Amino acid sequence: PVFITPQNKQTNNKKSNMSTSTHHHDEILYRQDGRLHDELRDLTTKLSFCNYADGSAQVTMGFTKVIALVHGPKESSSRQLATDKDGGQLKISYNTTSFCRGKQMAESKRSHRNVEFASTLRDVFDTVLMVEQYGGSEIVVEVTVIADDGGAKSVAINAVTLALIDAGIGMREYVVSATTGVVNNKACADVCWSERKAGEFPLAV
Repeated sequence: PVFITPQNKQTNNKKSNMSTSTHHHDEILYRQDGRLHDELRDLTTKLSFCNYADGSAQVTMGFTKVIALVHGPKESSSRQLATDKDGGQLKISYNTTSFCRGKQMAESKRSHRNVEFASTLRDVFDTVLMVEQYGGSEIVVEVTVIADDGGAKSVAINAVTLALIDAGIGMREYVVSATTGVVNNKACADVCWSERKAGEFPLAV
């Protein structure tokens, strides 16, 4: 962290001007990557990039990158569900590459966590999808974390929302998410991986 004080204004003129003009403080704490406590990392999105999916989205936040693919609605592989005209079924898989954090991760550890979060994703989106419009059908969502520098779960939620929109799936409302955490006793938005390791209570909201 870098503290901007009257003594080092000359060497940090740019950030000092930002401090005084925006916050009117003589001293302000910047995070490791130069962000203020309430600043998000750079966000980029890309839709419809996958030809074999009905909807696709790539979301990049800082160095965290997630892709989501949507297949369907299509006829269910389950005979029981295929004859059920009252509503469709949502299936979600969540996978992380072994190198997503820059080093090899144990397969067993990744698999357990991935299954747990896939269930969470399904519970979240089951509440907003208009499944009653897709009786006898299933909607399959595949989520893959390519790189994880913190906030991957929040980025995944945002990617799924955009992929569903891209596929034209009916939703009652849109689900968006961001990660927050406590770093140096300060609540910070969109914590990166180094901040998560050094801080407390990372939470996706």
